Amino acid sequence: MKQEIKYIGNYKILDIIGKGGMARVYTAIHIPLNRVVVIKEMGKSESRRRFKQEALISASLNHRNIVTAYDYFNIGSSCYLVMEYIDGMNLSEIIEHEAPLHPVTAAIIAREVCLAIGHACKNGILHRDIKPTNILISRQGEVKISDFGVARGEDSPHLTSTGTVIGTPFYMSPEQAAGKELTYQSDIYSLAIVLYEMVTAKKPFFGETTQAITAKVCRGRYTSPLWKDPHHSLRISRIINKAMKKN
Repeated sequence: MKQEIKYIGNYKILDIIGKGGMARVYTAIHIPLNRVVVIKEMGKSESRRRFKQEALISASLNHRNIVTAYDYFNIGSSCYLVMEYIDGMNLSEIIEHEAPLHPVTAAIIAREVCLAIGHACKNGILHRDIKPTNILISRQGEVKISDFGVARGEDSPHLTSTGTVIGTPFYMSPEQAAGKELTYQSDIYSLAIVLYEMVTAKKPFFGETTQAITAKVCRGRYTSPLWKDPHHSLRISRIINKAMKKN
């Protein structure tokens, strides 16, 4: 049976690369420009307000280490965000297959992510979900952060109530785990956890439940990454410990 080719506006769908809840993610070709892109589709739900906010925040950021947003539109009851396609892997996949990474490699990746966080911060935006799956590495070695779905801008409407915990437990800062007001340092803290995982192949905080993980995050006690490779990771360890130091 011949498979039906699906089109969304001027885009020819190539494949579904992710789905969950009310959202789907496709790779597609923008027919007029013959350009491969990624399209996120959001169905009819309350999450559409946050989805529109994600589109506006993504479009406001122009940086080589941030995935570019190309377009946003509605068709029927669905809305779509069109983004740059990165031919490569996310950092989670790289960690799974190659970690522990050499400290120099890990430091280069962390530096590029830090530049992206800095650019977002200068524009009044907190990512709030820095983690390996949201860090993309192209085949050419380009590093880009993606998914501003829970990001917060200075002028963005409050879509979560005070005390609500936003983010991924393994990579949260203590103030994030406690539902407190965040600063750019929270994103830096999350990046330090990612750096820790790159050089040790382990997470500094772990547990069987979300509550167990966030409790350990709030206590802030973890094993120094020096245990894995004392010779090569001394400088990395100092960076991680400084970034994860509780105020």
